[in-house]
Amino acid sequence: MNKKHKLFTIVAGLILVTVLVSCNWSNLFKGKEEAEQPAEQEEQPLEQPPTVEEQQPQEPVTPPPPPKKETKPVQPGETKKPAEQTKPAEETKPAEETKPVEEQKVPQAGLGVIFVTNVRTGAFRVKMDNEKIIDHSFSGKQSGKAEEQRLERELKFPAGEHKFKFVCEDNQGSKGVKELSMVFQPGEHKIVRVVVKGAPGDIKLELLE
Repeated sequence: MNKKHKLFTIVAGLILVTVLVSCNWSNLFKGKEEAEQPAEQEEQPLEQPPTVEEQQPQEPVTPPPPPKKETKPVQPGETKKPAEQTKPAEETKPAEETKPVEEQKVPQAGLGVIFVTNVRTGAFRVKMDNEKIIDHSFSGKQSGKAEEQRLERELKFPAGEHKFKFVCEDNQGSKGVKELSMVFQPGEHKIVRVVVKGAPGDIKLELLE
């Protein structure tokens, strides 16, 4: 028994020594490897980043072209519909121009002037509202019995109140004057007879309705 016990103790001791030796050797090898790695790292020079001049310019990125629209082939017998067109805005018609209301034509008034004289030579004038409307020169026989001379004129003017001035003058400077104011309605017509006998101063007016 004692021999077996001693042998077992010796074997166990050898095994323990072997284990310890193997552990020391493994730690030793690990330490050498770790020491070699930093040395190698120190030997390798650090790479510097490229400078701006060394950097190559980047090409501009062009966007991809838009996808093409698929056009369906037209089947035989089918009509191709035209693209929808936007309807043009309806033109606004200008407001119809209102035609000016035609002024109702008011009938004018009228005056008939009859001039009768036996003065041989002279002039007969008529003014309406200070505007000369008749200027007539007359001349008859210079010897013998004087003949009656006659003049008739028709005047047209707007209706309303008007002032007339009748003047007869001979070639010797004798003058006769008569004035007359009259009111005319639209379309109304009147007649005045002017009579001069002997001398222009004997001028008379006769209103004929």
